[in-house]
Amino acid sequence: MTIHLRSQFILLCAVAGLAGCNHGLRPKDVKPATSPAGVSVDLRVVGERADRVGELFAADETGVIVYTTAGRLVRVRWARLEWLEAERLHRVNFGVTRNEEVTAEKRQRLALVSRFPQGLAGQLLADVLRTLKQESLEELPPPDATPAPRSDASAEATPSLDAFAATAATAAARYADRRVAMADGYRRIGADFPAMGEHWLRTSELLEGRLDPDRPTMLTYATIEGRPTLVGTGFVVTTRDDERADHAPGWPEEWHEHSGLLAEESGARPPPSASGHTHGTEQRRGTRAWVLHIWTTLENPAGRYHADNWALPFARAGLAMRDGITVDEPAGRALALAVGGDRFLRDLLTDAGLRREANAAPVDAAIAHARTESERVLGAARAAGGANAAHLAAFRSTWRTLQEALVVSAGPAVTRYLTSGH
Repeated sequence: MTIHLRSQFILLCAVAGLAGCNHGLRPKDVKPATSPAGVSVDLRVVGERADRVGELFAADETGVIVYTTAGRLVRVRWARLEWLEAERLHRVNFGVTRNEEVTAEKRQRLALVSRFPQGLAGQLLADVLRTLKQESLEELPPPDATPAPRSDASAEATPSLDAFAATAATAAARYADRRVAMADGYRRIGADFPAMGEHWLRTSELLEGRLDPDRPTMLTYATIEGRPTLVGTGFVVTTRDDERADHAPGWPEEWHEHSGLLAEESGARPPPSASGHTHGTEQRRGTRAWVLHIWTTLENPAGRYHADNWALPFARAGLAMRDGITVDEPAGRALALAVGGDRFLRDLLTDAGLRREANAAPVDAAIAHARTESERVLGAARAAGGANAAHLAAFRSTWRTLQEALVVSAGPAVTRYLTSGH
């Protein structure tokens, strides 16, 4: 897939509302590293399976020199670098991606934020090595290692989705504490969706076109038992016009398009176009964002990769299931009203232009009545020690009644916003 970085940057700024978008920084605007901490980098050597982390000591025509957390000063030549990312510098072009031709400007950018902007060679290198009690500069991989081929990512065999997801789930587990995610560059984008939770995006992965299971593009959180809880992870790929992302595991069956609109993110189905095409087949132009959801800590009755998980409202409510009962969408939608979904539904209908000043009172009254009824059923289910078939039937009835009331107050067009479109 061809990566269109400028289009992706515009997409993020316009859709996600990112603050401080800046792609105009020049090397002369960046001061050399002066603090004891220096600039930390993550990198991957071609042929290795684990990241290497350390401080960037130098960057020159041959490659980068990094003092790793293992206490070794190492050189990685540009040709042997799978990728590199300079921490805390995500919003400017300091990263190196697979098969990238590293320009003189990119080398200068990295040199200016390294500990030794003037380079590290000759007597200076010898002095540094002596200080570190290291005999010689280590080359990664060793000079006698068989070179690993650097092939075009689009030509590589696509891994199985299940294997990809298993690796991603393991990688995402380190972000169980949301503060760790924030420290690593993840930021919340959009609303808290009743069946998806909050989307937290790491924009550096999207902007550089990565699809690496060890480095998820997205994390999903939901408040369960009063605390933010990691419930899944995900990935975002972008295409241009009608490009395909055939390199993406599970493409296209398990991916869905996001536009950034509340109505569309919620799973609503926009009406057919004048040509008769629907959202999924309509010809579009410009940059398009596609999302893969992977549920990692909360089982999804509809399948691990289905975007909407209507077991989530039950988890939010702390409501167990009895007698082998499996939740379904109508029951989940009704229960969601009792755990914050009522506000989301009002905002959704407002965003869609269906809740207006003229009908806001009856729309809000119908939603409030449904929430009260859902709270009553929730209380009964808790008293019974869990939800059984009768409770789920009552939730479904509540949702049907609400649908009928909203059709009367907001018109028949409302129905397409009350069922999942993913």
